[in-house]
Amino acid sequence: MVPSSEKDIHDVWGYKYEWTDLHMTEEQQMPLRYSYDTLGEDVLVRVKDLQMKKAAENGEAAGKGAPRKTDLYESLKSIALTKEDPVVTKFWEDVHTVPEWVDWGQIKRGQDVFYRYGEAAMTGLAFSSLLGGMAAARIVETLARTGGFAPRVAWNRMLETTQFVLQVTNSLESVQPGGDGHVSAIRVRLLHAMVRNKILAMAKERDDYYSVEEFGTPINDLDSIGTISTFSAQLIWIALPAQGIYMRENEIEDYVALWRLVAYYMGTPTDVLETPASTKAIMESILDADLKPSNSSKVLAANIIQALADKAPTYPSADYLRAQARWLNGSRLSDALEIPKSSYLSVTLVMVQCIVICASSYIYRSIPILDRWKIEYMRKRLFYVLMEGKHGMKGKKTKFELQYIPGFNTVTEQGEVARGLSIGKAGSRDTRNLIILGVLIVILGFARMQSASRGDGSSSERKGGEVEQVEGRYEKKPTFGGKVKNHYKRFWWAHLIAFCAGFLIVALCLVYVAMPKIAQKGIDDATLSYTSLKFMKPSLDSLTLSVDAVQHSDSPFTPTLDAFNVSMHLVTDGITSEKVITQIGMPQIHAHHPDTNIVITDQKAAIVDIDQVTAFAKQVLVQESIEVRMEGKTKLHLGALPVNSVNYNSSITFKALNGLKGFNITEPKVNLMAAPGEPNLTGMALIPNPSVLTVELGKVMMHISTKEKGLIGNSTIDNFVLKPGQNLLPMNAIVDTSLALGSVDKQGMVNMIIVGQTAVYNGVHLTYYEAALQSHTLTLAVNLQSLLGSI
Repeated sequence: MVPSSEKDIHDVWGYKYEWTDLHMTEEQQMPLRYSYDTLGEDVLVRVKDLQMKKAAENGEAAGKGAPRKTDLYESLKSIALTKEDPVVTKFWEDVHTVPEWVDWGQIKRGQDVFYRYGEAAMTGLAFSSLLGGMAAARIVETLARTGGFAPRVAWNRMLETTQFVLQVTNSLESVQPGGDGHVSAIRVRLLHAMVRNKILAMAKERDDYYSVEEFGTPINDLDSIGTISTFSAQLIWIALPAQGIYMRENEIEDYVALWRLVAYYMGTPTDVLETPASTKAIMESILDADLKPSNSSKVLAANIIQALADKAPTYPSADYLRAQARWLNGSRLSDALEIPKSSYLSVTLVMVQCIVICASSYIYRSIPILDRWKIEYMRKRLFYVLMEGKHGMKGKKTKFELQYIPGFNTVTEQGEVARGLSIGKAGSRDTRNLIILGVLIVILGFARMQSASRGDGSSSERKGGEVEQVEGRYEKKPTFGGKVKNHYKRFWWAHLIAFCAGFLIVALCLVYVAMPKIAQKGIDDATLSYTSLKFMKPSLDSLTLSVDAVQHSDSPFTPTLDAFNVSMHLVTDGITSEKVITQIGMPQIHAHHPDTNIVITDQKAAIVDIDQVTAFAKQVLVQESIEVRMEGKTKLHLGALPVNSVNYNSSITFKALNGLKGFNITEPKVNLMAAPGEPNLTGMALIPNPSVLTVELGKVMMHISTKEKGLIGNSTIDNFVLKPGQNLLPMNAIVDTSLALGSVDKQGMVNMIIVGQTAVYNGVHLTYYEAALQSHTLTLAVNLQSLLGSI
């Protein structure tokens, strides 16, 4: 045995370990900072090239409307199965070939390990692996440039990572080739290649954007190994032990094997993950070299706490989350990340949680029938709450597309977090742990009282021993009930004071702690729906809004909200944009049960970000439905209770124009005698509007073309106001009849392609509406032969 004085002990922010031959110095790690998944990179380029080629063949080239959005993985699959490209085919065969070292029985056991320690594992991944991992400044440079951990999107970003973890651990079929976990691993691999390409391209364009020499290639082999380590090694040897839980040797082997397989699918080097010892060594080597917190580290760590604070279903307070972060990462690293110290109560509650989870984990795993029940329960519960439930992803699983796009102006800023405990909310983790703490205190107090009573009894017996011997008889020992009665006779006043103090504390907590939480929960649970939404009198600076909406709440309370401003944000694929479309002044709202009508009439709303208005207009035009989020702050009044500040956050989904499906021209008339430059085709444009939207566009001009002859004319609709229901609007067109006749097929039909070009109101070109019109193509089959024959 080597004496401790001769061991090479390293200390990384309080985590101590022995350096061995398996460890790698920072210099030895350096080549891995510049190597990366070249096969994945080559496949990405080839798939995108083939996508563009097929889009061009389908008439979706630039200038003919926006290309149809395609699924990168599905394109990869299609190309691989048809063997169109040898590189893509090789990639597909590689990720569907199971390595010889894989033992499916061991992989299944590794998945069970995760759910055996379910709550502790989720806590460890959030606060040790993710938040603590933000101390790796070099890796954080890539994360900060994507904006994926900005305050508004961090929660969704964490849910997506959670989806990935749950998919690869859900079942054996899920992680086998073709399963959900296997597919997600490939999608993430392609996503990493896209982010890497984007950052490197931007670094070439601007030298100061990203330094490859300083930080290494974005998402390099070392980064990928580090990512796998955070899911496996860091959980085993840091996060779980911090909560008092130590895996058994066979559990460690199984869990490491599971994540080695995931690493293989993701194009990550697996040789350093071959054994538990080598996996632990590479984790410690990376921590030693890379755990150097920067300003970006502090921002992202704070944003993680903000994203988790007061979120359903457990509603943990920011103070409690900071206590958890400091407990799992230690004071030194937490101070370096500038995570504030929490209250003693929060620290105590975290300690109570660790004790309860630790004790239950050891009890459950020692009894086979309970162990199996817990594993299956946690597997189903976590998947339902986080993937299917209303507080999670609501069944909308991500496909790991490039949502958080690096940009020169993309900066991850630090958000603000509330202070205090989340006591009073149903299901609050703070409340649960406080109740457990209270029960423990009561039990300990009761035990102490019993011990004291027994001590008094023993003393009395000793003192009265001689008297008893003289009298020759024994007095009867007082019963427990008698002891309690005597205790309350002597100390009734102390219990009265304690009761009054307790009652006062509960009342104050209810009024000043619980009621604000209850009020906020009532606002969060309320839903808002539009019955009418009008955008009139458009300009480049503003729109005139009229809104009829209904707010529904199941709460029995009927508070009053002060008038306040809300910002409207566009939600795309579940991600709320940080940028604001416009701001709306909400009137004072006195809630009724269960529905409250809200009316806004002819309010001039300033356009805050014209790019967001453009994106909103595009989605309204082409999508079947659209989602926006309204955010603001106001004061809530309820009877004589103190006024509470609340955040108004409401997501609203409503029907959009669905690509103007059903568009047609009725009552068409051709005038062959029209003078040059005068309309020679008139009719009524039938435009269905399945939404509650009314939109005023002014004078709209559209290009008319055919596949055979290209542009053949243009059409105009004056005073274009689109209302809910079927719209019949007068339309006139100038069409080159010779070109139109040259496009007639054997049945006498002309397939017209109609693309909007301009929208002019009061002489001003409305660029946001024009961009939307230009992005969408309408097709209309016209029986020109029959039309000309009727003249």
